Amino acid sequence: MEKLFCNKCGKLVDYKIIEKAEIVNVRQENIEINSRIAVCLNCDSKLFHPKLEDENLEQVYREYAKRKGLLYKEDITRIRNKYGVSQRLFSQILGIGKATIERYETGALPSKVHSDLIKRADDPVFFKSLLQERHNEIAETDYQRLLSKIDELINTLSTENKREIQLLEQLLLLKHPNIDFEKLSGVVAEIFIQLKKQHNYTYIYKTVFLKLLWLIEKEAKKILGRQIINLRFKKYIYGPIPLGTDKDGVLFSYLSEQGKIQIRTEFVEHYLTEGHKIFSKDETASRYLDENEIEIIKNIVKKYGKECAKTLSEISHNHEEYINSEFDEVIDL
Repeated sequence: MEKLFCNKCGKLVDYKIIEKAEIVNVRQENIEINSRIAVCLNCDSKLFHPKLEDENLEQVYREYAKRKGLLYKEDITRIRNKYGVSQRLFSQILGIGKATIERYETGALPSKVHSDLIKRADDPVFFKSLLQERHNEIAETDYQRLLSKIDELINTLSTENKREIQLLEQLLLLKHPNIDFEKLSGVVAEIFIQLKKQHNYTYIYKTVFLKLLWLIEKEAKKILGRQIINLRFKKYIYGPIPLGTDKDGVLFSYLSEQGKIQIRTEFVEHYLTEGHKIFSKDETASRYLDENEIEIIKNIVKKYGKECAKTLSEISHNHEEYINSEFDEVIDL
């Protein structure tokens, strides 16, 4: 093993590597990591080890990026390589400086604005719209080559997406034999419409979303004598949940593949854990609902839309249907 210079000993010394919990401040946020540190065998002083310093800094940056939902270097490189473009052309299409893209791809943390833009550029349809906006600024040969590449990706994804949706529909039908897929899209759309109208919310956490589905289906059965979507729920420790939302997540996969929602995983400082935020991507499907169904959703969101997951779980625990069911068994609505 190579020797390192120890300022205290005034010479090159042998050393050992230890792990130590450290807090590093990044953009006014404290990040705790287990740093690997070189220590002098003679006096226990901390030594400068370039490779370990780089590894520790990368660990800090990765944790910060994870908490803030930012892309990291390999994500940005992957998206750029997906289109087979240089850093110069990629930056030109995005409207970001080439030097900035270079820094991001070598480990610098992107700004939230840049990260979100590059995330959206992972969608070939969106990237195509950016390319078309910059048509006059790009060499025609580059433009035509890239346009052809993007169209090829869109066609491939479209075919794969249709197959994936068909498979997910089959899986959902196994869990919910009478599910109405149009009503499902409509209820999801109307939930977000009402959240914006009544509470000015643009997203909702996963657990809250699941509880709203329960409350809506339960209320519809009471008022209309039928459910809207025909979802089946099971008794879960945190309250009723639709089948296919705990282990395999097939319901969320279906809604994502259909382009109805987007799920973002972000670090929740208050709970020191990850939270899953759901955003709406298409609210036109509310047209599949009738006036009575919309009224039910409106009232449920108005009453419960601002409640936290814990409160909604406690409320659902008191419902007769939940109380009279066995854990992990289907609840009879």
